Amino acid sequence: MLRCSVCHETYEEILRLWRCPCGKALSLEIDETFFPGPEELKRRSLSIWRYKEALPFKIGTEPVSLGEGRTPLVPALWKDHKIFFKLDFLLPTGSYKDRGIAYQMTKLKEHGLQTIIEDSSGNAGASMAAYAARAGIRCRVFVPAYTSA
Repeated sequence: MLRCSVCHETYEEILRLWRCPCGKALSLEIDETFFPGPEELKRRSLSIWRYKEALPFKIGTEPVSLGEGRTPLVPALWKDHKIFFKLDFLLPTGSYKDRGIAYQMTKLKEHGLQTIIEDSSGNAGASMAAYAARAGIRCRVFVPAYTSA
């Protein structure tokens, strides 16, 4: 459910509102009574879908997934500081954008979209096309002429 931060009017999420008709921001409210307990979470795979109840999907929505999830963190030293490199090039399409697009494509499928259009000069378009194919959604990606090969 969406709730206005000022007038407190509520709206069903399917209305695809960007803001309240009064002009103020809408906040997403999630029913936490459906959150799994610690034991259930331990049994789940280490992926972005482990905590899917915290994401704004209808109950029973199946994630659109290509196996995105836990990528390694590699420790390193930099100027006497311990830092970590996240190896997201190991995600299904080689891009960190897979995480967000997996969520986005799940939401688009939930809304019943059959065709999507994306403009991209690289990773987002490749990821969008891959996840759309997995979801059974037609996808057209437009690439600017100036994009390098």
